[in-house]
Amino acid sequence: MKSFINKGIKGKEIKRVNYSERVAEREKELNLLRVRQDADRDLLYLTRYVMKDAKNKAIADIINVTLPKLATFAKNVIAAMGSTSEQIIVESPNPSFDTYYVESFQKAFFKENDRGLRQRGMFPLNPFFDEQICIRGGMSARCVPQKVNGILIPNIHPWDFRFVTWENDADGLEYAAYGQNTLRSASLILAEYGVKIKGTYGQVLDVWDRTHNEVWIDGKIEREQRHNFGFTPVIIEIVPSGSMLQDTDAIAHHGESIFSLVRDVNPELNRLISILQTLNLKAVKPPMKVKKQGGGKAPQYEDITAMGSDTAMDINEDIAPIDYGDARRAAEMAYGILDKAMQEGSLNSFDMGTFDQSMSAIALIQIGEGRDQVFAPILNTKAYGNADLAEMFTKQVLQIGGEIEFGIDGRRSRWDTSKLKGEYITTYQYFPKSPKIEMARFSMAASVGNLISERDKRIEILQREDPEGDERQLRWEEAEMISPAIRMNRIIRGLADMAEKGDETTEFEAELLSAEMGVSLQMMLQGQGGNLPMVEKNKGQQMIPAFPTPTSQGAKEASDLAKTPEMP
Repeated sequence: MKSFINKGIKGKEIKRVNYSERVAEREKELNLLRVRQDADRDLLYLTRYVMKDAKNKAIADIINVTLPKLATFAKNVIAAMGSTSEQIIVESPNPSFDTYYVESFQKAFFKENDRGLRQRGMFPLNPFFDEQICIRGGMSARCVPQKVNGILIPNIHPWDFRFVTWENDADGLEYAAYGQNTLRSASLILAEYGVKIKGTYGQVLDVWDRTHNEVWIDGKIEREQRHNFGFTPVIIEIVPSGSMLQDTDAIAHHGESIFSLVRDVNPELNRLISILQTLNLKAVKPPMKVKKQGGGKAPQYEDITAMGSDTAMDINEDIAPIDYGDARRAAEMAYGILDKAMQEGSLNSFDMGTFDQSMSAIALIQIGEGRDQVFAPILNTKAYGNADLAEMFTKQVLQIGGEIEFGIDGRRSRWDTSKLKGEYITTYQYFPKSPKIEMARFSMAASVGNLISERDKRIEILQREDPEGDERQLRWEEAEMISPAIRMNRIIRGLADMAEKGDETTEFEAELLSAEMGVSLQMMLQGQGGNLPMVEKNKGQQMIPAFPTPTSQGAKEASDLAKTPEMP
């Protein structure tokens, strides 16, 4: 490996390797992974299927059909990931540490970064990560927040995992580079880097390690800059699915996509449906055989098969269709087998929303758990990636220190970085959501009673997005249930707010309630009676039975749970 001395950063010498060469060598090792990623991309894009023979040559006179099964499967999984519930839990051994402040800061930081991405015509982080994890088998992003004119720019830039090159050492991520095997237009390169290139397109390689960043354009360094983070400011997360073996070709199965179990089934389905369609056409226009005497020429096909045509024949001559066997029946049987294999390796009728049957809470949760096992690897990858990003930009913001603010004019939020210091762990979790399974979880939480704490119910059973926020809201609502005076005061304040907006009637009502409340409170304080209306707690409606009973609609389904759709 060639190395050299660079003097391009503030006159200081940095001895480093030639990253252009190192990335090229690393890409050779990742070649099989890239081939698989490109194949998965073609499945997502519904690249047109063409039937080929054993010599990989296209077969003529075939009606080629491309089924949308895998693309539909991918769209459903990606959509399901986008509708998941995000749960952020900040835990600290210090009971006085304000974990809610940290949680709020992280949410605000991600939200501001998404606003900046949309402003630049890019996709928000989570939708981008969802597709990356499902199709590419991993996710990556560069995180370099910085202050510009006193305003913090989050600057989390998502990278397409297909074009990320990286290597780890004993201390973690040694370096990460983006742009190998990609091209940018000359106009974009000139606008972003101020470099004119020869030709219409050029290659830009953006490399980050623990000390600095360098940009290579068409094999030449054009930009270098130091950073003081102390780590490579890039996150790399790979889906823990596929092969973890150490064979030389196992890299092709590292970080598998959602197509891993059905990748080889799809072309066979396309082949079979193409055969069926071709046979259907042959049923309309079957091949014909014509017996001729004396070596005469056979008549034209259209002449003997046209509607209402007459064909003259000599003695002992006949015309008959050629029997090409019961291939259609065999194809239909094979299609049924392959279609079942496709469902077992992707999503079944329950996941697709086409399963309609009343079930008990226990049965619904068991089905939900089976479905969650399909999503678990990709959801965990997303959770780890966002947690790593949150930890990374928190460290970077602490290095900036002091008071920071971000956002657009008129809607900026200010944060005190000193409140971000402390011992704590941030955990991100994502849970697939379904209305039926949600109600089943509420039934389960109610049936548990006081065996576990309410907080644990919200986190473990209900899988709420913000369990701490739920606790605060419940305490706020319980305050007016316990104290009629608090309830009356809140009503008066609400009427006063409406009065400020120009509602004269509510202004009079607010004054009337204030006077009534004052009299009641004075009488209560003087021990002369007086009372304020009490609030009756809503008992709620009947939920799905958690356990089947002889009269419950879900009893039979729960007892016959083995008959419910088997989850992949």
